Amino acid sequence: MESRPYPKSVKVFEILNLIFGSFGLAITPGNFANLDRSLNQLESLGFSANFSQWLRIINYLSPLIAVILLILGIGLILKQSWSRSGSVIYGWIAIAFNLLSAVIVGIGFGSTLNSGEASIAVAIGAIFGAFLGALVGSIYPILTVIFLSKPEVKAALERRSS
Repeated sequence: MESRPYPKSVKVFEILNLIFGSFGLAITPGNFANLDRSLNQLESLGFSANFSQWLRIINYLSPLIAVILLILGIGLILKQSWSRSGSVIYGWIAIAFNLLSAVIVGIGFGSTLNSGEASIAVAIGAIFGAFLGALVGSIYPILTVIFLSKPEVKAALERRSS
């Protein structure tokens, strides 16, 4: 029986999931330590309380997401098919979260701009930054979905995990 080579893209995502998951856990204490100060500064710039609540939710979800990335990375190392599926699902959820965050910033700052609470430059900068951040933040999840959805990757992991 001929053994097909294991796709190199899986090795890349094994490593990147472990790196991003580890980094996410490493920055968690700093995120929690500075959360209130950051939220106070954002509110002084005109961000709404609803946006602050959104940031608080994301801050508490971040360690969970980091642990999930670590588990998925380990699963890919062990060549488990569930880790490929989980990584693709993570990719779609991360893309949706990035877009939702950008929209929330846009709406939140758009409303303060209309009320005259924030300067136009700050509002435009925040909205532009949010959408640019969503775009850049979605690069890895998009690549995850593209590469780990390929039929040869799916077949290789199903073959090895059975």
